[in-house]
Amino acid sequence: IMGGRGFIGEELGELLSQQNIKINLLTRSPQVLTTSFPCEIFTWSGHKIPSKALEVDAIINLVGQGVFDKRWSSDYKRKIVNSRLNSIKALKNGLKSQPSEKRPKTIIQASAIGYYQGTKNKGLCSESSAPGNGFLSETCQSLERECQDLNTYCRLVILRIGVVLGWTGGALPRLWDVYASGIGGVLGSGLQMMNWIHIADMKKIIFDALTNEKYSGTYNAVSPKNITNKDFHKNLCQHTPSFSSMLAPSFSVEALLGKRAEVLLGKINVFPKRLIEEGFDFQYSEFLDALKSLISERVETKNHYFKLKQWLPVSQDRMWEFVSSAKNLEKITPPWLRFKIKKSSTKNIQKNTIFDYSLSLHGIPFGWQSKITDWSPQKNFTDTQLKGPYRRWHHRHIFTPMSGGTLIEDRVEYSLWLFPLSQIALPFIKNDIKKIFQYRKESLVKNLVK
Repeated sequence: IMGGRGFIGEELGELLSQQNIKINLLTRSPQVLTTSFPCEIFTWSGHKIPSKALEVDAIINLVGQGVFDKRWSSDYKRKIVNSRLNSIKALKNGLKSQPSEKRPKTIIQASAIGYYQGTKNKGLCSESSAPGNGFLSETCQSLERECQDLNTYCRLVILRIGVVLGWTGGALPRLWDVYASGIGGVLGSGLQMMNWIHIADMKKIIFDALTNEKYSGTYNAVSPKNITNKDFHKNLCQHTPSFSSMLAPSFSVEALLGKRAEVLLGKINVFPKRLIEEGFDFQYSEFLDALKSLISERVETKNHYFKLKQWLPVSQDRMWEFVSSAKNLEKITPPWLRFKIKKSSTKNIQKNTIFDYSLSLHGIPFGWQSKITDWSPQKNFTDTQLKGPYRRWHHRHIFTPMSGGTLIEDRVEYSLWLFPLSQIALPFIKNDIKKIFQYRKESLVKNLVK
């Protein structure tokens, strides 16, 4: 997997590992054991791929600088384009020097429905529809032209991916933060289509393309039943503090996002014609079913949500022994927080145990009291804030045996005081939370893996 540390790559790697498939991960970030699946890590500069990494049955290329990560300056647009084209060029150069008997049988290349952005086609866009115009379309067209030579080496599948919905990355967590902040609104006219797909179906498409040789050529990876932005907004308002009557006129979206606004305001309607013809069985073709499945793991949907996974080659018993000891909590908490457990209501952790902590954030000391509201030995436990810096904090820890080790899952729901004024601080708070959990990932490796 190239680009396997991203949202789709992490989710896909977990699925493949559950199928006992060995994975080579090609990445610029060499941190070991911080992914949600077991893998052998190969580092690269973005230009040359280690030949050993290519000795596989299949290659999945998900490399690409995030389209929404920054404003589209000339420099950032070059990064968006070059990150994609350079990965394909490196792949072609690597395969040229690879002995034919060691070459992969299948290559799956990620493209995007931005291929149709700016299209003059007023109907459904199937795989045979003409491309659009503008930056996104030209980027996708360049990518697909560059990778066509790959089919001389093996079977090539190109996936034009839509808006993938899941909690560990992509658009949904960002959108939910907006709606949980009470400021979600209909974008522009609201009549533009949201070409979405559930992460479960996205993974299944890639898995089917890997294992079924009838897949070849280009496919639109979207649900067969799109939804307008207006209906999408209405459904999210039912689960968040945002109001269905709120509007975000086109000019305000353009002022905030610049050229990136065309992604949200463009009126393309993409249909997965070839997947339907192949007989692909969508688990979630209706948006309401997809949304219901996604929020089923939530406690209070009006809160912000943070979800993180990590796989470690440690038994479930050993993992539980470590995390169920209160003293180990200080070991995996960043030193800059000056975290200390001051008091515990019981000698051993159990359901209804109450902890009192002290910590410091950005030099500001404060106390925190939490209660263990759920305790299922070996499997999961939940701590809920009783007093502290958040209006609500609900943290569920889940431990699942996988591939001879344990998959650790953190599900954090939180809301802030002084709503909605506190939402101004949300980006900084999210950044702190990510840093804390990243430190925790690395600390678990140091403390548990010999």
